[in-house]
Amino acid sequence: MAARQTYRILLADADRDRMLVVREALDELPRLNTEIRTVTTAPALIGLLKAENFDLVIAADDLPRCHGAELLRWMKVQVRQVPIVLIAPKWNLADQEEKYAAAADLLDHGELIAPILDRAVRYAVSGHDRHAMTLSVLENTDSIIAVIDRENRVKLANSAFWSLAAEAAASAGTFQTDVLLAKVLRNQTGEIRVGERILKSRIVDLPHNYRSIVLLDVTRHAMALAERRDTERRITHLATHDSLTGLPNRLGFSGEINKRIRAAKLEGKEFYLVTFDLKRFKEINDVFGHATGDGLLKSVAERMRGSLRENEYLARLGGDEFVALQPKNGDDDTLPCIVRRILKACDQSFTVKKKLINVSLSAGISIYPAHGQTAEELQANAACAIGRIKRNPLERVCTFDESMDRALRKRRILAADLQQALEDRAIEVHFQPKARVRDCRLTGFEALARWTHPQLGPISPVEFISIAEEYGMIIELGRCLMEKACSIARSWPDDLHLAINVSPVQIIHTDLVETVRETLMATGLNPKRLEIEITESLLIGDTERTLEVLRKLRAMDISIAMDDFGTGYSSLSALMAFPFDTLKIDRTFIEKITHNPQAYEIVRSVIGLGRMMDFKVVAEGVDMQSHIDFLREHGCSEMQGFLLGKPAPADKIAALIADGPILKTLESPLHTSKAA
Repeated sequence: MAARQTYRILLADADRDRMLVVREALDELPRLNTEIRTVTTAPALIGLLKAENFDLVIAADDLPRCHGAELLRWMKVQVRQVPIVLIAPKWNLADQEEKYAAAADLLDHGELIAPILDRAVRYAVSGHDRHAMTLSVLENTDSIIAVIDRENRVKLANSAFWSLAAEAAASAGTFQTDVLLAKVLRNQTGEIRVGERILKSRIVDLPHNYRSIVLLDVTRHAMALAERRDTERRITHLATHDSLTGLPNRLGFSGEINKRIRAAKLEGKEFYLVTFDLKRFKEINDVFGHATGDGLLKSVAERMRGSLRENEYLARLGGDEFVALQPKNGDDDTLPCIVRRILKACDQSFTVKKKLINVSLSAGISIYPAHGQTAEELQANAACAIGRIKRNPLERVCTFDESMDRALRKRRILAADLQQALEDRAIEVHFQPKARVRDCRLTGFEALARWTHPQLGPISPVEFISIAEEYGMIIELGRCLMEKACSIARSWPDDLHLAINVSPVQIIHTDLVETVRETLMATGLNPKRLEIEITESLLIGDTERTLEVLRKLRAMDISIAMDDFGTGYSSLSALMAFPFDTLKIDRTFIEKITHNPQAYEIVRSVIGLGRMMDFKVVAEGVDMQSHIDFLREHGCSEMQGFLLGKPAPADKIAALIADGPILKTLESPLHTSKAA
């Protein structure tokens, strides 16, 4: 593969911020290799041009002591010509054409982005090297061009010139080029008329007594110029805006925040940067599908946009991450007004593809200049505030403080360590016992992931599982848990079952059936002894996919349990449609049955419902003897909780199994009567 050409570019601008924007945009060009030198003064520019070779000069029109027109005039008389692209304010062709005629291209201050600079660099450099491409350029230009010698004989011309010459000669009743040449030579810098066409003519002296005739169709050129400007505006918009929501994207936001930082620095003012995050958006995407997720993002963006006021700015940086900028006013206290407005607007339900969806936005806030002097610092610190909210679901709004930075660094380190633990298969499996309610007979165990950090010791499952979800490791964590748990359970007595909870991500985005099949084959565990637990969130959204997976698992003789029943989206129709074997009553209801009448009735009703639908009902969170008494009274099938035993490693579970099938720490009426 041939190496790409390297362009040596000399960048001249006294405005260092603008120079930085151009440099960053040039660095982003994927198809160009560039070597860039920078200067900030006219003498330095001219000195480098005399001393070194460059392929292109990009210079500001307002360069001190040598404005753009002066630089073009100076270059015109040099032996070694270099094309010049000028950065200038918006210009009017009729007023400025002569002044900027020698420039290879003109760029407005708002056009300093990678796609337009890519075009400008290529156009200027290739246009300067005309010798090898003369005929091609002549034929593809919008101008009518001819080269004549000292006797006014045409030596070279494009087809457009010959067509115009023929038109002029036909109107005069001759077939010679003399008619057109005579018109041009009589009016060398003005306008001529050929038939109905008006053309602007210009004659330029060339080396060796040659002259070039350039004719420009004024009407057509004006239309082409307008079309070019419109195309460049569309390119700029596409490059700086999000195609899904129409909001500015990361590139557009970068330009805006840097502009506001410069203005705030000069004026000594403050402003807010607010990062908005949609809570549970990943779950919504997993459950409903990406099309619904995209529809939700568009609806959220529309409401957020409608909440903006003058001088406020909103962008979508990607995924469910939105960011807003608002000047800091004296009446804002610690909470920007834009946060109140946007949270209020998005608190109402959204209807997307005939589905009613509730979302909750959270807002992380940083303030310029107190929380950062650069865009990167402000964004990073707002992200720290969002991270604090994710770890405390009761919070919705959080303003950055220094302690958050330390917490974020710790979380990132833990994420890297968790990834290493997964690679090293250092995740442990603990097992919590389950027993039959009527006689406290051991029926099986639920597998739970545990992680002991080499330096920090045991890490809370709540913490490392949330890290696994945030950093995309939950699928690998689930696979590791299943392989280890099934391998250990293989050695238990055949009447003991193993329950494993799987996340929505494992069902929606992986081939869970094949993973389970391979795990059972590798470990030798009888599928009849395995129970897969799912959460209620899977009962909405992509129900066809979920139902297909569960039916395939059920066909393998694997039991299916609904975990945390009563806390989510369950309905009687869902219980009838899905192939459940077990309902697990969430611990939040069990722990209240002794003192809360509503919890008492809910648990009693669920147990009755399970008996009617022939489901096994398992009560979680059994921590007191009174819980067992209640469950026996109402005919609950099984139970688990700290009273039966806390989650423990495999060796302790083996000892528990060896002690006998009846959990001796519990009061069992049947066992007691036999002993008597």
